[in-house]
Amino acid sequence: MVAQEIRNLSQFSAENAKDIKRLIDGIIQLAGEGSALSSKSYESFAEILKGMDDVSQRVADMVSSMEIQRTTTDQVAGAMIEVNELTQENNALVQENSIAFSALGDQAKRLTETVGFFTLT
Repeated sequence: MVAQEIRNLSQFSAENAKDIKRLIDGIIQLAGEGSALSSKSYESFAEILKGMDDVSQRVADMVSSMEIQRTTTDQVAGAMIEVNELTQENNALVQENSIAFSALGDQAKRLTETVGFFTLT
């Protein structure tokens, strides 16, 4: 009876040892899978960070391009203002020339009338 009980306890211990080994093997497998998932997650985050760096660089490039466009637009606007001022100055000169030509025409007419009194013989 004691021997039977010892055999039963021995079988029970052996089965428990097998169960414990199976559980430990399962934990090791799960730990390996967790480690693999962790590595994949790290790689995914690394790709996300690289993508964010690329986006940041593109945004910086766009800001730089927009600054260049703003500067160029300011230069064009300044040139347009200068052209407008020159056009106004030219209009004033044309008006002055027109008045001067009109005065010269009047003087030429009077000179012709004055010279008309003289006769050449």
